Amino acid sequence: MKVLISKYNYFIVAISLGVYGVVIISKGHWSGDFWEHCAVVKEFSKNLLNPSNPMIGGDIPHVFFSPYSIIVSLFSAITSLSPIESLEFFAFFNLILFLLTFYLFCKFLFKENYNLIATISLIFTLFFWGHDPYRWSGFYHFTTLHYVLPYPSTFAMALVFLIMFLILKDKEQKNYYSLTAIIVLTSVVTITHPATTITLHIAIVAAYFVFNNYSIKKCIIKSSAIVFPSLILCAFWPYYSIFDLFGGSHIEFHKDSIILCTDVAKRVWPILLIAPYLFFYKKDQIVHFLLINITALAVIYVLSYLLGIYGFARVISNVMMFTHFFMAYIISTLLKNKNFKNKIYLLGISSAFCLSIFFNKGLNYYTFSQVFQKKNIHYYQKFTFLKNMVESDDIVLSQGLTNWMIPAFNGKILSSGHALYWVDDIMERRQHLETFFLNSTPNTIRQNIVNKYDVDYVLLNLEDMDIKKSTYEWLKTIGITIYKQDKLELIKLSKND
Repeated sequence: MKVLISKYNYFIVAISLGVYGVVIISKGHWSGDFWEHCAVVKEFSKNLLNPSNPMIGGDIPHVFFSPYSIIVSLFSAITSLSPIESLEFFAFFNLILFLLTFYLFCKFLFKENYNLIATISLIFTLFFWGHDPYRWSGFYHFTTLHYVLPYPSTFAMALVFLIMFLILKDKEQKNYYSLTAIIVLTSVVTITHPATTITLHIAIVAAYFVFNNYSIKKCIIKSSAIVFPSLILCAFWPYYSIFDLFGGSHIEFHKDSIILCTDVAKRVWPILLIAPYLFFYKKDQIVHFLLINITALAVIYVLSYLLGIYGFARVISNVMMFTHFFMAYIISTLLKNKNFKNKIYLLGISSAFCLSIFFNKGLNYYTFSQVFQKKNIHYYQKFTFLKNMVESDDIVLSQGLTNWMIPAFNGKILSSGHALYWVDDIMERRQHLETFFLNSTPNTIRQNIVNKYDVDYVLLNLEDMDIKKSTYEWLKTIGITIYKQDKLELIKLSKND
């Protein structure tokens, strides 16, 4: 029995996580970006070759137009599943792909004891964080995993592990089919989740440098043979310019990401646990590979803060992930010789791991109790009426989360709280949307907003908004209620009569 557990410990953990994933996905606890991804899938399903902006309409490109979104939309079209159902399916698909490629990466990086290292690394990735870890796409700790499973970032990270597996499997890249696959997959990662490609390119360079006897010349040649062709492929992406995306200022993207530079020490303190190994133990190629990745990503993180380009601070997630690989490797190494010094080190890591869970407010009863809660889908199922009552290009005014969810079902909105790239008047749009629903706003100004953006409908969610009686009465003078249920009221403006 002990031998079986030792041999299959990764699969036991992976299957357990898979079961948890299925249960939690079925609960429907979706929020935030999920609805924007749904809108993208819906738009691609309707018009794959020439999609309009899924949120506000028009020919303005959208950054979520990615190979991943195309795959999901094709699946949606073939199966006749809704965008929501399709993304839920891919949430499970991404989890399986992530777990599989995670294992393959560990198998070909560590060679010895890879099963144990993969198991410990996965557990650490899920649980070994400091206090209140960031809840953001591209982060895979336990309190966020179930939210980000359907996201492109999870798909992209799984491909990173797959690419590194292919590189480590054939370090000389004598197999040109494999090299071609690596180039294509690298371009897919770059377009699908540009922030993740930073980690990928650093890992590629680190692998070729360390595992080619630290030859800078070979490193440059082999890395360039992947990076440059993949960027050339990206240049042919028809939906937007990847170089414009990287080269633009995109102030909102960096503004939204500034939270990733707050309270960083208390969130990533487990990184410090690798320090004793660097000072008191012999370092090999694996250590050098992991250390190069951790150091390079940490430098990018610090520069993102100093230069105010906070969007690149997302690499802190991968700093932690490579640290988790490092700590798992340390444990595997120390277990080979259980002398007093090694026992003390192992005890320190184990104690720190237990303390991190105990003091992590995210890993509380609520996180685990979600598994036993009833399905939480009524809050979005009640919006399905939009599919039949609103046309795909109709402009619908609403507030908050309701506003964000509308394009996932049907219709377009005036603006989104999420960064919308290449929309030059996004700040003005947001201001006008906020102004429209302020109780102090005169009706004449509301009418100007309606006229300016050619608004078709106003959707009132009476659970989330407090609308003045006089404002409501004015709305009824310029439109007619065509749907009223579940505290939702859709008012069709009279200009459409």
